[in-house]
Amino acid sequence: MLDYLDSLWVIFVAMIGTILTEVINYILIYRHDSYKALKEKIETRSEKLLKEKNVRIHAGNEKSQNKTINILTEDLKDLNMQLTQKKMVSTVATGVAAFFLFGTLRKSLNGVVVGKIPFEPFSLVTKISHRGLPGTDYTECSFAFILALAMMVLREITRRLTGFEPKKNEAPSILAPPDNWQPK
Repeated sequence: MLDYLDSLWVIFVAMIGTILTEVINYILIYRHDSYKALKEKIETRSEKLLKEKNVRIHAGNEKSQNKTINILTEDLKDLNMQLTQKKMVSTVATGVAAFFLFGTLRKSLNGVVVGKIPFEPFSLVTKISHRGLPGTDYTECSFAFILALAMMVLREITRRLTGFEPKKNEAPSILAPPDNWQPK
C-alpha cells in the first residue's frame, strides 16, 4: 500500500541531500578564485567559438576560419577537462554523502512502496525501481528509485539557480565526434 508521507519524506531527504552536496561543492570548488577564473575562460571561449561559427565564410577565409574554430574547440575541451579535474574531490565527497543518505533511508524504508508509476518499465529500469520490494507489481517504486530521480532533478535545478556551472549548450563535450566525422 502506497503511503504518501513516505514519498514526501524521501523527496524531503533528497532536498536536504542536494543542499548538503551543493554546500560541499561550494566549500571545495565554487568559492575558489581558480574555479571562477576557469569558468570565466570557458564562457569567454564559448562565446568566441559561437561568434566564429556564426560569421559568414568568405571564399578566401574558409581555411583560416576552420583552423580558428578547431583551435577554439580544442582549447574548450582542454578547459573542460581542467574543470572536471577540479571537481574530482567534490565528486567523491558528494558520492559519500549520497551513499550515507541511501544507507540511512534503507534502514527505515526497505520494502516499503513509496511511489507508483502508470506503466510497467522495461527490465533494466524494473530492477532499479522495484529494488527491495516484495511481489511482482513492477509499477511500484522503492525509495531508492525515487531518491535517485529526485536528487538528479534537484541537483540540476540547484546548479542552474545558483549559476555555478558553465552553460552546457556552449561547451563542447570531450567525447563529441569531430566536426568532419561522417558515419559509414
